[in-house]
Amino acid sequence: NAKSKGARAMVMFGGPLMNFITAIIVFLIAGFITGFADEKHTILDEVTEGTPAYMAGLREDDEIIELQTLDKDSKIISRKLENWDDLSQFMDLYKSNDNCVGDIIVVYNRNGEQLVTTITPMVVIYSISMTQDLSDTENVKIGELATGSIAYKSGLRYEDVITAIRYKDEDVSQNVNISNWKQVYSLFTNNIYGEEMVVTVNRNGEIHEVTVDPYDKETFDKTQDVEITALLLGVSPRYTFNFVKSLIYPFTEFWGSLVKMVNTLGMLFGSNDVGVDDLSGPIGIFSMTSQIAQNGLGSLLNWIGFLSVNIGFMNLLPIPALDGGRLVFVAYEAITKKKPSEKVETALITVTMLLLFGLMIYVSFNDILRLFGK
Repeated sequence: NAKSKGARAMVMFGGPLMNFITAIIVFLIAGFITGFADEKHTILDEVTEGTPAYMAGLREDDEIIELQTLDKDSKIISRKLENWDDLSQFMDLYKSNDNCVGDIIVVYNRNGEQLVTTITPMVVIYSISMTQDLSDTENVKIGELATGSIAYKSGLRYEDVITAIRYKDEDVSQNVNISNWKQVYSLFTNNIYGEEMVVTVNRNGEIHEVTVDPYDKETFDKTQDVEITALLLGVSPRYTFNFVKSLIYPFTEFWGSLVKMVNTLGMLFGSNDVGVDDLSGPIGIFSMTSQIAQNGLGSLLNWIGFLSVNIGFMNLLPIPALDGGRLVFVAYEAITKKKPSEKVETALITVTMLLLFGLMIYVSFNDILRLFGK
């Protein structure tokens, strides 16, 4: 307290500053380790087991040279690939064309030999965290669900077969009978405002109607790096080392993490889709870290960097118990030329500290419930 206001402010800012520096260093290491997508070619990176591509027989270093599919009129839709953008454009066409509901024929090169296989794209409904069960090609069967997902908490279960979908405010007569996953994809893709939907499922011979409340597109875009729905092949371009991109990467990742934190905080107070129940504490973070670690060191480092930005940002919030609150007191002293009342300062710090502890207990309790599928 005997130090100047500037010195005290720097001491208080020191903790969050070190979090930010740590994040940049970790992102830098991650960039050097993982490299960057080579989108000038269509050579595949490692193909993860269980994905549509892996099940179709595609493997690392295979080069995709052509994609084909048939529409309902048996007309061939084909595109030869020269780079990854060509692949993306083909998938955009496949997604937008409701006639394209079948497999995708993949012509690829492996060690100089031209081969052909077929892939059934996997539908993922990110807005409620629901995926397709790839093992069943006859029914519209739901894949495994995380216990904390909107789909699971709403009442949907693994291996439920979707038979119909409608908006909640519509009559039963408006049910869209479901015969393939592309229909499910289209319905949820078009639900950009997050309206409640009634999903009719067949569960072991019994019919159930489950109401789900998806995230709207605006909310989802602010918190996630993906669209609200996706059709996935399970392929990604080969990653190569790029020195210049490695130097830029930590700063773009840092800024992206910071923006995501600001957006999330704004939605906590200004959105009905995100609330305190969506927060995670140490238990939830440990659980998420365990899952991310399975994706390799690069993914784990990026997660550590994000957490470091998260901690630094939260510590700068103007809450008396945190460094940001202490900085507010220093700012008050600088503006008014008076030191704030010690009793008031102590009381505010004590009260907010107790509230933070209460929030931590509540969030940790929710984390435990999520672990046990409650």
